[in-house]
Amino acid sequence: MPKTNHKYRRLVSRLPDQMKMLMELCGQDVVVVAHHAGSVGWSVDFQINTTDYQLQHDRGFLVVIKDPAGEAKVIGPMEGTWAGNSISGLAAAIAKDLA
Repeated sequence: MPKTNHKYRRLVSRLPDQMKMLMELCGQDVVVVAHHAGSVGWSVDFQINTTDYQLQHDRGFLVVIKDPAGEAKVIGPMEGTWAGNSISGLAAAIAKDLA
């Protein structure tokens, strides 16, 4: 993580465990842009290289969206695998998208 100031470290320390695991499994520098918490879910905006992503957790489901402000393409989990999505599967989907 390139940012090391106190405010950024505090933001990262307060992230959900799923996002922390995703950051470890990606194997690349992940920059957290924002964290949004709600009553039934949360989302984390982050960047890898110069690509924007968003991890959304809503009612027990995890979804990774590429470029949430633009085309908003769901890259993980793939259709039909919603119930069995895992952090490692989402990290693999991000790695495939970056390749």
